[in-house]
Amino acid sequence: MLTTPAFEVDLPHGRCVGFSIARDAELAETERTLPAAERAVAETLAGARRRSWVYGRIALRRAMHAIGVSVEAIGATPRGAPALPAGVTGSISHKDEIVVALAALSGGEQVGIDVERDRPSRHDLRRLVLRPDEGVDLDAPWLAVASDTLLRFSAKEAIYKALDRYVGRYVGFREVGVVPRSDQTAAAVLHLRDGEGPFDVDVRWQRRDGFFLTSARVAPVR
Repeated sequence: MLTTPAFEVDLPHGRCVGFSIARDAELAETERTLPAAERAVAETLAGARRRSWVYGRIALRRAMHAIGVSVEAIGATPRGAPALPAGVTGSISHKDEIVVALAALSGGEQVGIDVERDRPSRHDLRRLVLRPDEGVDLDAPWLAVASDTLLRFSAKEAIYKALDRYVGRYVGFREVGVVPRSDQTAAAVLHLRDGEGPFDVDVRWQRRDGFFLTSARVAPVR
């Protein structure tokens, strides 16, 4: 069955579903499982973007079904996030070969999900994505700190997705500091613009099949 997930797990922040992304030979058959409105959007996309969009909707719908929420078609917000019913929060992330989605019931908080390969990139990302206070040596050989950097990058991406519902803008890497802990949580400190927040941020992470899977829950401090 083409729409069998690679995994389904309950994370602290909601139900997470992951799918391996099939190549084009299977994409047309998979698309036929989508509602008409989603198929219409898929037809405007091409290549890897089309594959990740199709499987992202399938994954998110399955995650939502697991928490007792049924929807026909999942649209998009003006900033490109999934448009979900009131009382539901969710997020999608993908790499070339995998897509993951997270869904949870919400009393006002928002969640974000990110997936990253735990494999060094060719380029040293430290000075692009890290603050000096995140516990990574900015002068050590790149291969010695690449995994630590990618974990922090993944956590920031998850936080940005949850934050976007509140701030509605691009949040820069220097606006969030993350220090992972050995218990698969992370301390997160926000350095946002005046008037934004304060927010409570909870971060969780794990390694799964060669990837970092990171989620964040963000809620206004009242």
